[in-house]
Amino acid sequence: MPASIEDSLEHNLNKVAAELQQASFPEAMVAAMRSFARQVRESITIAVIGQVKAGKSSLVNALLGCELPTIGVTETTATVNWFRYGSPNDEDHVFCYRGGTKQPSRHPVSFLENLQGDSAAVLKRIANIDRLEFRLPVDWLQNLILVDTPGFNSASKEHQDVAALFAGLASQLRDRNIRETERLAREADAVVYITSANPHAVDRNILEEFQSRVQGSGAFTAIAVVGKLDFHDPDPTMWPRRAASVGKQLQHLVADVVTVSAGIHLIAERFRRNGQALALFRRFINLPSAGEFEILIGSEIRFKSEDAFSLTIPERIAMLGNAPWPAFEIAAKLGRNEFKDAAGDFFSRLDSIAGIDALKESINQNFVSRGSILRCCRIARDAETLVQEQGWSYIRHCEGLDVGERQKCGHFQEFLQRISPAVLPQDRATAAELAQFVSAQLENANRAARARAVVAEISRLLGICRRDVEISLPDLASIRLTNETAAVLPASIAEEFRVLFGCVGQDPQICFSGNEDVSGYITERGRYWRTAYHADNRVQTLYTRAAERYSILLHRLQSSIHPKEKSV
Repeated sequence: MPASIEDSLEHNLNKVAAELQQASFPEAMVAAMRSFARQVRESITIAVIGQVKAGKSSLVNALLGCELPTIGVTETTATVNWFRYGSPNDEDHVFCYRGGTKQPSRHPVSFLENLQGDSAAVLKRIANIDRLEFRLPVDWLQNLILVDTPGFNSASKEHQDVAALFAGLASQLRDRNIRETERLAREADAVVYITSANPHAVDRNILEEFQSRVQGSGAFTAIAVVGKLDFHDPDPTMWPRRAASVGKQLQHLVADVVTVSAGIHLIAERFRRNGQALALFRRFINLPSAGEFEILIGSEIRFKSEDAFSLTIPERIAMLGNAPWPAFEIAAKLGRNEFKDAAGDFFSRLDSIAGIDALKESINQNFVSRGSILRCCRIARDAETLVQEQGWSYIRHCEGLDVGERQKCGHFQEFLQRISPAVLPQDRATAAELAQFVSAQLENANRAARARAVVAEISRLLGICRRDVEISLPDLASIRLTNETAAVLPASIAEEFRVLFGCVGQDPQICFSGNEDVSGYITERGRYWRTAYHADNRVQTLYTRAAERYSILLHRLQSSIHPKEKSV
């Protein structure tokens, strides 16, 4: 994004803050506006959200390429975790407490250990923590901030049999975590939303709320991740179909749908780094007896406990490590069929099934490459919302004060009229001071009118800022232009354009799933809009953008069907 857009937004936000302060608006409102100005230069913030126990932390660990200490295993003891880029010279972790206190630490292990478990003492310690900030030398974090949230819709009952104090605190923490997740979902620049293969109504509701917050551009700032498929579908060849189904259900709400198995990613990374575990895995998948392999892979309990097999129990447990059984079962069956002597091909296949690289690519394409624009769009909209909500609230407050001030001014004027004939002849200076005092009180009685004028001018300025930022994002501008010209466009064409410009980054097969021949449809529509003409310049601009967008989608579709390098 051109630096001038960031410079302009930062300048205008600071200008708005100064005008609010000069007009005596609440200091909290002034501080919030200055905070918006500082955020303009920050990295894009991406929140990982979803239902409780959807696998958010496992996904975050896979994205970061490291396994971090888990803070709590339930939605009660979970914390909000921020992950930023940091060099080895930076403080590794920062513990941010409620009230603003921060505690940096290079050796947080003992501190984190004190946050494990679900005792009343642990809950009290966690209740004082606002968030944990991890600073990691992970290159992928240089252009973004990743936030792991506790999750939505807690329904845990595990604390029902404990003391009242404990249960009360657990309930408070659970409710707080839900509120924190909802807040982060609202305030993030973009979200990675983890859902199941069958999204619930609450999933749509959350994404629709996020989309409404960003005024119809939610599809540009949300990616759906279908997680834990290895627990529900042992056949990875069916996962693309499940992604397509999710795409249909969440159409226009997400930019992309990616299937992910953090468990399979964990297995691939472990075998890459642990030669002994890989050697044991080779022995296991190459067992000469198919019956022995099928017996062992058919039951996790048997795999871990029964003797009288070629691999001993300790060898099998060492091979499995902490990998989830469903993921290991998929990897073992795949290895027995495909591993042979080509380890590289096997790992490429595991990586493809795990989906972590595909998710990173989607995040980079949809979020990071447009990070400045998305962040500035969010900031401009949030600043407008702040002024509209808190500004008008302050105006109403002033209106109440003005009523009382006007009553006092009436009394002052009556008093001035009564004493003026007696005072003026003897002391004109005192009369002038009294008149000036009453005039000042009358001025105070017009606070609401002055505040209303300030809010109107600031709203106009922020509206210009937001439109300038959104114009920098062609797809948002195209949707905006579609809505503006809807009166002269046939309804079917307007809907076509909304779908077309709303499927940025999304698989064309999902975006246009209602057509039997997606490639043919895209080719035909692109050809049509290249030759279409309209006298209205705004509509003609849409025609040109539509032709360009169809061309991009066709190229993407063909690339996915005929990749240059096939890794599977």
